[in-house]
Amino acid sequence: MGKSYLMDLRQIHNGPDTKVFYDKVNNIIVKENQNLKVDNIKRYMDFQQTTDSVVKVHEVIDDKTFSMEYVNDIQSMVHPFLSFHTLEKLADHVSTDFTLDDHLLRKMKKNDLLELIITLNTVWTKALEFSKTLDGEMMWTNGDFKLSNIAVINKDNQLSYKVLDPDSWELLPGYSSVEAYYQCQFQLAFMTQTLINRIFYNG
Repeated sequence: MGKSYLMDLRQIHNGPDTKVFYDKVNNIIVKENQNLKVDNIKRYMDFQQTTDSVVKVHEVIDDKTFSMEYVNDIQSMVHPFLSFHTLEKLADHVSTDFTLDDHLLRKMKKNDLLELIITLNTVWTKALEFSKTLDGEMMWTNGDFKLSNIAVINKDNQLSYKVLDPDSWELLPGYSSVEAYYQCQFQLAFMTQTLINRIFYNG
């Protein structure tokens, strides 16, 4: 990405292999990834048409850079928003050292939780359906499918969720990323049990 282009951007993340910038003029996110696989990003742009629950890529800028939508009203990521620490504080009625996540969690309802579960399962199912269009044993999968990559969006006190990191999706032979997906599901299952049985029910 050229230096003149970078002058219009504000850097919001700097990692070993990735950099993320906010383009205020166009209200988009620009991401540099030294290990970017352009073919996967282009395929992701087809996949994103199947569900509104993933962040939308706008264009491939060069072989290491792409732009995507800026998601408004992100309150947190599912983790740490839903973590065992925050849930225990809520279940035990701890009322000190509140964070923004703590305040939001106290407003969360059963349907907000169910919407999160539905979102995760919908995205994974859409990926399976997308895989049916691929040749041979190739599968469309996300090796970094985890709660910390799912945005919690709070718009007008209504919670919704969106899976981020489009460059984590890739084309692989065989059924992959099972561990990442099911670990995510196990974490969410335990948190669901705590929320419904100890918090919503007693609320």
